[in-house]
Amino acid sequence: MLKGMGISDGIGIGKAIILKNEDIKPEKIRNDDTEQEEKIFFDAIQSIKYETEELIKKLDGTEKDIMEAYLAILQDDTLVQETVEIIKQEKCNAAYGAYIGFNKIIQMFEQMDDPYMAARSSDIADMKRKVLSKILNIKEINLSDLPPNTILVVKELSTSNTAKLDLKNIEGIITEIGGENSHTAIMARTHRIPAIVGIKNVTNLINEEDVIAINGETGEIYLNPTEEEKEKLEKIKERLTKEKEEEFQKLRDKLKE
Repeated sequence: MLKGMGISDGIGIGKAIILKNEDIKPEKIRNDDTEQEEKIFFDAIQSIKYETEELIKKLDGTEKDIMEAYLAILQDDTLVQETVEIIKQEKCNAAYGAYIGFNKIIQMFEQMDDPYMAARSSDIADMKRKVLSKILNIKEINLSDLPPNTILVVKELSTSNTAKLDLKNIEGIITEIGGENSHTAIMARTHRIPAIVGIKNVTNLINEEDVIAINGETGEIYLNPTEEEKEKLEKIKERLTKEKEEEFQKLRDKLKE
């Protein structure tokens, strides 16, 4: 059994889907045709902008606000200028230029005194991964079409990934990085999805397709639980569901008064 910090109450039982989000480190390749490399880079940026705009159309509430802020950063000229300058100066491939350019901007944000702006560095790191994946044709897990009864296991759930989640098929979320006030925690509590954070190296401790049971209140994670453990957790789940229903009934009765 693993133990982390529960940030959203509830019991979740399902199969693990691992999202590693490992840093992509492209090699530097010389190309004197910098205009071609710039076009490859701009095409990747435009594709991500379009996908983000289409996603925003399907969202509302907090998730929509989060993604609109994400899009605003993506549309900032500073984000592309750094990469274009590197491609021109070093006569390098688009992927390497984007890797170096985005890293400079990430570092700049991390050093800001404003905690909100400093936290946006993770959004830019997410954008960097998406741009590099586009340029290098690396396929990403489709978080908007997850299989039923998914326990999502990830190092850190980025802003854009949080907004894309197929919530109806998620039974629980486990992350290495995060806290009680993170986007993940707020989203999980809003949609009553059990969630646990703070498990170091979690994406390597859990295997794809492992059966996972989690207790979002205690932070306990059961790997391939026994039938006895499943029954125990199902009873807790029934109790929590009943308590929630009673709370809502009391609230409805109070509103009728």
